[in-house]
Amino acid sequence: METFSPQGISMLVFALGFTGQRPRASFMQALVRETKARLDTEFDPVVVTSIVYGLMRLGIKDDRLMKLIRNYIVRQGFDDFGNLSIACFSYSLSKLEYFDEQTFALLGSKTLDNIDDFEPIQICMVALAFAQATGTLNETSYYMEKLENRVLNRLDEFDNRSLSTLCFSLGKYRALLEESLNPFGVNGKRQKPARVRVANPTVAAFVLQVIKRGMDTFSMAELNLINYGIMRIGDRDEDFLKELAQQFAENAPEMGPVEISNTLYAFARQDFLHIQCVDAMLGELKRRKMLSVENMTPEGIATIAYSLATLRVKDEEVFEIMSTHMCERVREFSVTSISMFLWSMAVLNIRTNAEPLVSVCLEHVSELVESGAVAANSANVVLWAATVMVGSNCAIWGLRLLFNRRFWENQREENYSMAWIFFASLSAELGVDTSTLYNGNLCKEKYSENNAMLSRQNERLSDRLRIQLIPHAVNSLPIALEGSTEAGIRVDIAIEKLRLVIEVEGPQRMNIPLDKLIEKHAVDGGADPKDFYGRPEEVLMSCRELIECGLSGPAAFKRRVLRRCGWRVVTVSFDENEEYIADALEKMIAKAKTTTDVDDDGEDDENFLPPMKEQDGTKRKEMDASFEGPDEINVNVASSMMNVVRPGISFDGDDLTGDKVPDLATMEIKFTPEEKKLRAAHTKAIKELRRVLMQERGDAAGGKQYKSHLDFRRWQVGVEKKIIADMMASLS
Repeated sequence: METFSPQGISMLVFALGFTGQRPRASFMQALVRETKARLDTEFDPVVVTSIVYGLMRLGIKDDRLMKLIRNYIVRQGFDDFGNLSIACFSYSLSKLEYFDEQTFALLGSKTLDNIDDFEPIQICMVALAFAQATGTLNETSYYMEKLENRVLNRLDEFDNRSLSTLCFSLGKYRALLEESLNPFGVNGKRQKPARVRVANPTVAAFVLQVIKRGMDTFSMAELNLINYGIMRIGDRDEDFLKELAQQFAENAPEMGPVEISNTLYAFARQDFLHIQCVDAMLGELKRRKMLSVENMTPEGIATIAYSLATLRVKDEEVFEIMSTHMCERVREFSVTSISMFLWSMAVLNIRTNAEPLVSVCLEHVSELVESGAVAANSANVVLWAATVMVGSNCAIWGLRLLFNRRFWENQREENYSMAWIFFASLSAELGVDTSTLYNGNLCKEKYSENNAMLSRQNERLSDRLRIQLIPHAVNSLPIALEGSTEAGIRVDIAIEKLRLVIEVEGPQRMNIPLDKLIEKHAVDGGADPKDFYGRPEEVLMSCRELIECGLSGPAAFKRRVLRRCGWRVVTVSFDENEEYIADALEKMIAKAKTTTDVDDDGEDDENFLPPMKEQDGTKRKEMDASFEGPDEINVNVASSMMNVVRPGISFDGDDLTGDKVPDLATMEIKFTPEEKKLRAAHTKAIKELRRVLMQERGDAAGGKQYKSHLDFRRWQVGVEKKIIADMMASLS
């Protein structure tokens, strides 16, 4: 290489980067040697930029070479660099994730000096570079703010592609800046878009450009970038989102799987639901068979599931397809993707393939926790979702997590309330005394502390009951009824005399069955799906006028637990008259004083309250048959998992705030005799399960009866249930 001129060396590296041909180690050694010898005397800015750009295209971040170039820049500065060289150099450093404070400070100063002479594409490259650097260097926010203010009056010079790229860059900057300043959001929660819109001048400028040019002039990829950028900046212009959603709905056949998943996610983050758009997107995914690992990344599948759960849209067919692929190829999914997907199925109360999917995911995650390959915080989300979906049927793998020392290492306070859901299931459905288990009491305590919110309607109903002297407990853990175990789940109102729990459910605890809504329109006509748009709860209230909207998965879980503990449950919808309910309960209390206790058949009692008479021109609607667990579980989990750093999504269960518990590696844990006995029985159960599985897998003839891994896993779930039942019988 010593025979090459500086220009020849730079062109060679650039050509290798352009073609993607990675060089050998000997080439890199020679490049470092020549750069070190000739950098100050023969290399000019174009040569340096071409070398760095070529390495960026190759994805090679050689520390020796980068240190040489960094020291060169600190000594020489960027005075001799042209605008194109500055843009390419900045972009290359960000792609290589080489964020040196002095280098970026010099780049920022030079960029602001010359920004008026930069071409639009060069501005985009610099904006992308400094936006990415914000996640590591907070100081770059100064240059990004100045750059943003300087370029907004030049948007007319940008073509559609550059305009969308700049919008995406500014959105990325806002997201990374917020994350660096508040890595866990406000009070541990990421905030939803404000109810009252505060117009953002940056968003207004981009929206004006799109409207002025016409949405038809933009490609779907460009509109996707703009939508993503606006989502990250945080200005929610519903009129613009409506037009954008209709454009996506009409052109869904042009969109690929990545664009569809990003579109759904961006709308979910903006708390905006457009039924026609969602239906068109999901229709394309099904029609083109893109809901498989072969056609979409595991992260993309998890993103779609998470977006639908956030928007409260339930499509059984979509989840059936995705869960089938996930069950068969779970090892290709990261724990983050697994937690996203299971959380989504739990929230939407998807029952199809729930048991086999929970079995395969919990088994896989428990193995990873045992090996130390995954943080316990992520496993907590998986355990919570599994419990909500199938209850104690996941006990064999759930107990394996609980009994693993690593599961409790570095836990944060918010995670204990999630873990308590599994403890409550063990107590109610299997009769396990959770107070004897390690951290059982601590989890219950944290659950009681972290789930104490009370809705306004709940307060009004409680006040009405208090006026009418009806004894009741409000927003608390109900006591254990005679002959039953304690439920351990917070309820809105509990009337011990009637063995009755009243749950006041709002639209945020309901889901929209998409297929029923579309079918209703196709058969009966009426409102068009494109007319259903807005915030998910607003859309849901409109949908309830046409179809029955079921409640979420945590609601069904809470109902199962309470019923097993001897309680009747009545669900009161958010639009029902609490005065009528209080009057009816007063009559029932009076009747109960002269009659025997109310018979409890263990079934849902939809007619427990008498039919409502006409009041204020409104009729009492049919009561829903299920109800949800504490909102805080859903909000905390969802908030902690909306960590966006690129087109796509990161859903990391480790992003939870709170004080950590002491390191268990330095603590001696003393288990109660009851827990030791349970642990021994569980170890024996695991060995028995493995013996049965090995026997079945070794049976060549028996193996032919399973058409897929999903069928085999369904058989395994049956074996797991039997083994758990035998284990509990041996302890009694």
